[in-house]
Amino acid sequence: MTQQKIKGFPSPAQDSWEPSLSFDALLVKHAANTFRFRYKGDSLKQKGICKEDILVVDRSIKPKNGDIVVARCGALLLVRYLEIRGTVLLLHTDDQQFVLKGEDTSLFGTVTAVVRLL
Repeated sequence: MTQQKIKGFPSPAQDSWEPSLSFDALLVKHAANTFRFRYKGDSLKQKGICKEDILVVDRSIKPKNGDIVVARCGALLLVRYLEIRGTVLLLHTDDQQFVLKGEDTSLFGTVTAVVRLL
């Protein structure tokens, strides 16, 4: 694609135009450990995550306090924000709190990006 000069006023976006933009290059740091999920819930709106958003999840990043994480609880994958209190891991939604414990529960990965289609 070639750019043509058009007479008239310059576009404000002209200086920020990029000839090639790869969302994988922008959003994926560790390809072998990165997964994409479509979020089906509505319990994290206050954290900016809405129903049908696409979550980019990196399993190689160690989650820290306040991160949005995907947790495996039995056969379910849950998206929650993480609070660490000593050795206790708490998973929160906008209005509920869960304690991550037991053999069938674990942290699956850390959400690194949210993609929203308009």
